[in-house]
Amino acid sequence: MDSIPWRSRVAALVEASLSRPRLVHSREVARLACELCERFRVEEDKGYIAGIAHDLAREKEPSELLALCQSDGLGLSDIEGQAPLLLHGRASAFLLQRLAGYAEPEVLQAMRDHVTGRSGMGLLSRILFVADFLEPTREFVSPEFRRRTSGLSLQEMVLAVLERKMHYVRVASGVLAPESLALHKELKENAG
Repeated sequence: MDSIPWRSRVAALVEASLSRPRLVHSREVARLACELCERFRVEEDKGYIAGIAHDLAREKEPSELLALCQSDGLGLSDIEGQAPLLLHGRASAFLLQRLAGYAEPEVLQAMRDHVTGRSGMGLLSRILFVADFLEPTREFVSPEFRRRTSGLSLQEMVLAVLERKMHYVRVASGVLAPESLALHKELKENAG
């Protein structure tokens, strides 16, 4: 895949699809993902495309998210059916494929993984997971947490972000996605 035309094509699709605040967030995620890709030796173009397009479906209605994900062939869990917003990463990957013809498996998987994480995530998925949370326009992330977390290894960064996300979800709804729990278990087991 020739990266420059893909970057332009995907960026144009995202710009035409998202509100201004969501577009600003997506641009910052793409920028931070590129920085992390350089640091952890992952192809920067993949980080850019995953970052800019990760929320392509984020502003869709829950019924639209469910419909898109019923078309992607991956099935729906009970928790996804009850909380369709969890599907926006999957729906974004599906839309990127359908609307732009983009089919890089690693990028599409990273987009699917960015909401809850999952055990066995690859480097790009981990980078996007972290970039989505730590990008500088996220007002709920303190500068101190961002600064402290940015200096960690990638595994430590993912664990720190995941634990923050899990705390927020526990307070808000009390229902954690099984994928998040499995990722947490994996990271804790490998932390020693």
